[in-house]
Amino acid sequence: MNKTIKQILKEELSGLAEGLSFEILIPPDSKLGDYSTNIAFVLAKKEGKKPVDVANDLKAKLSNTRLAAMFDIQVAPNGFLNFYAKSEFLQKQLEEISKDEAYGQSDEGKGKKVIVEYSS
Repeated sequence: MNKTIKQILKEELSGLAEGLSFEILIPPDSKLGDYSTNIAFVLAKKEGKKPVDVANDLKAKLSNTRLAAMFDIQVAPNGFLNFYAKSEFLQKQLEEISKDEAYGQSDEGKGKKVIVEYSS
């Protein structure tokens, strides 16, 4: 089974968080990235630093990693790390999906009834 992008982000960033708990988020506004993380806030609290300073350090550490090849990484003024998927990465993902005949097929929900309600 292929990993989701959220799982990849979590795994790659976990090495920088020294066992601390942080979240991978999907921002409510696409201007804030395709994905975002609060990892800088968690580390800033532990280290007694400003989140934006920690986020800038993390961005520098990520500059030559797998994530840098997949995403344009930006630091928000408040300290969130925002990840914007690169078009080359998305194109590669679509090529892989097109080769997988079983993509999108699942037995999830098989044999269960679904009720769809519509109210005007």
